[in-house]
Amino acid sequence: MGLLLIHAHAQGSVIKTAKMKVDLTNETVEGEPGPNLYFMGSVSDFQRLAGWIEKLVSKEETDFFLNDVIEGLEINPTTVKINLKSSEDGRILSEIEGLTVTINLDTNYWKRILQKVLNIAAKPCFDYIDSDVIGFKDTVFREDCNVIMSSEW
Repeated sequence: MGLLLIHAHAQGSVIKTAKMKVDLTNETVEGEPGPNLYFMGSVSDFQRLAGWIEKLVSKEETDFFLNDVIEGLEINPTTVKINLKSSEDGRILSEIEGLTVTINLDTNYWKRILQKVLNIAAKPCFDYIDSDVIGFKDTVFREDCNVIMSSEW
């Protein structure tokens, strides 16, 4: 995995250095058949990712590409962009359109994902980010691919 810097564009300052890799693959990952969006990193990488997810929790209508805020992030294939959004009534766990994967949720769902990411950041482990994980089994979400996160790297 390559070395990368996470920049806080809102404050214009560098937060920390980190390593993280994200694969968009049709292969089976952690027992889940593809397609999968697989985030791989260390515990500290997920602590830093949690800092960016906090921005989605704290304010509706937040929108950024991980490729832009995490400089040097290793994404395979390299042409893929990962867009994270917070919007009122957002119900997209994963949407693949062309070369962009979008996760667009309202702040309440992002709060649940933040809790999952913080758990992944607490010790080396993996977890699935899906509608069962964030609750509300009666709510319909768009899921074009599974989202899986592992801090065991």
